[in-house]
Amino acid sequence: VPPTGCLRIGLADQPEEQAQVWLDWEPKAHSHLALLGRAEAGSVSAASVLGRQHVAHLPSRHLYVLDGDGSLAWATGLPQTGAYVPPQDPARASRVLSVLAGILLERLAAPQSDPGITLLVSGWGRWQESFRSLRSSNAEDLLLTLARDGAAGDICLLVSGNRELTTARFFQLLPNRLWFPAGLSEDALL
Repeated sequence: VPPTGCLRIGLADQPEEQAQVWLDWEPKAHSHLALLGRAEAGSVSAASVLGRQHVAHLPSRHLYVLDGDGSLAWATGLPQTGAYVPPQDPARASRVLSVLAGILLERLAAPQSDPGITLLVSGWGRWQESFRSLRSSNAEDLLLTLARDGAAGDICLLVSGNRELTTARFFQLLPNRLWFPAGLSEDALL
């Protein structure tokens, strides 16, 4: 069982110390987390596992879900889920991001002890394509705002995606990154 407020990612190998230690992620303290890799490599499964742990171990923290690959349908209707958006509804996803950006502005203007919020985004490539096809969508700008200022308002991003995630405008603002390189060619690993 992970420590209070943390989600268990797995074991971290520390060869210099000849040891393996638990690798935990605490959204409030550690900030945003990116899961990069093909679905077959485990990034999708990892996002789902971390989301399920979030519900089980962080009951006072709200969860908003943009499910770009359909792997997070289990989050629909849970009391902790503030919103669940399936991949075929980019306009609603954009509205959810707008609401979260508004909450962030309120929290920055008048800090309170409101429950933390985690935004879980799966299948970033699909969202990116959908947002760019929407007329006058500012969804990517809103995600950039959440990534840049979210930690100050206790709003944390957990985003999974393939190579296209590394080209997202907000990617450099995600300080924690897990790479899932299984199945990539030798050229892609360089």
